[in-house]
Amino acid sequence: SAEGMGFPHYEDMFRFEEALKFRAHDKALVAMVTFRGLCFTSGDLSVRVWDMKKMMATAAEEKAAALEAAAYVDGETKEADTMTKKKKGEEPDGSQEAPMELSTPVANCFRDTVDIARILECDQYLYACSANGALRQWSLPFDPTKVAFRGQMWLHNRVINDAAHWTYGDESVLFTACDDRVCRVWDLTKNACLHVIKPHDRESGTLRSVAASDHLLFLGSSNGKIYVYPTMQVCRREDRHECFLPPGPVPFCPQAELRHGDLDQEGGQDHTYDGHAKPVVSALSVGGLHGRQDRLFSGGTDGEVWIWSIPGEGTQFHCLQRLRAAHSLAVTQIRCAWAHVITAGDDACVRAFSLCPGAGWGSAGKEALERVVKVSGRVRALHLAKDDVEDGCTFLHVGTSRGVLHVFRLGLFV
Repeated sequence: SAEGMGFPHYEDMFRFEEALKFRAHDKALVAMVTFRGLCFTSGDLSVRVWDMKKMMATAAEEKAAALEAAAYVDGETKEADTMTKKKKGEEPDGSQEAPMELSTPVANCFRDTVDIARILECDQYLYACSANGALRQWSLPFDPTKVAFRGQMWLHNRVINDAAHWTYGDESVLFTACDDRVCRVWDLTKNACLHVIKPHDRESGTLRSVAASDHLLFLGSSNGKIYVYPTMQVCRREDRHECFLPPGPVPFCPQAELRHGDLDQEGGQDHTYDGHAKPVVSALSVGGLHGRQDRLFSGGTDGEVWIWSIPGEGTQFHCLQRLRAAHSLAVTQIRCAWAHVITAGDDACVRAFSLCPGAGWGSAGKEALERVVKVSGRVRALHLAKDDVEDGCTFLHVGTSRGVLHVFRLGLFV
């Protein structure tokens, strides 16, 4: 089979096409989430909702009509039109992108006095993480015009940079990483803070990213470190510490510390990026081939992406691959799909790397790179929606610093 040979076992990546593009916000689109065929976007101090099914159907009809109209235009007419534009001092079609008009959403869900840095759908509620440290809960009814405020949890005092949802049985927990140097653990069944995780070391930085597997929590810091904790009250460490006392393991006992872009493996010297010895760990994601959770992907302001093995037992993490030239500027988002890891950055590029065994990474991952897509502006948000807009199809949503939302049709086994 194609999968056994290590080749992509689908044609989706060859049909990597832009299905929709529109301007959702005046300024940067900083976060998004999809739910029941709707897309919620954050920007301009507000959250707006878009009917993706309706918009994609309209875009498909307009594209078909444009292609039909273009069939009746011969080459001479196009050339004459181009010459006319040049005489008037205008640029011919395709030479520059005209500014996009702001689209009209289905509804403006709610506004805030500060930026809404992250939005997530958890247990059929919408959670908004604000730049002032507030975490607010909103209802998600079938009618998007009736989204209602349900409550808030306000214990952070700085920007909430990232959040990750974790479930196990009846437990539903939200981890929030903040500029106040702590990660708070929220019980979403009670809307209460269960625990405060504060990394203790001499290089303690602000927490910029967070990701969670079934058994481990990962916190990315501005000092280049990745802190590892258990999601449940267990401990993998073999050295003697407080978990060996009679009460047993303590909650969220520190398990390991990983370095992203710390030491040069060849020379053993500190890297230097724009005068800083250590890059910020700006993006984290847990995943693997076909839905496994055996890999940790870390991205930094150095533009590199590191791939780590996640051990089933113990605390020995190994860097399996270092993509030194993943992006020319900072990595801002990483998402793991069925057979690809998709990365995005401040270089306005979205890259898709194959996770299939026979893909072959090479020294910089170029052999596994299957697609590079340029978008309009620095990528601020990245979201994968499977079976949400169209059955049997996955869509990639890309939000940029110019407020534009790009939607790419990837198929089911992306």
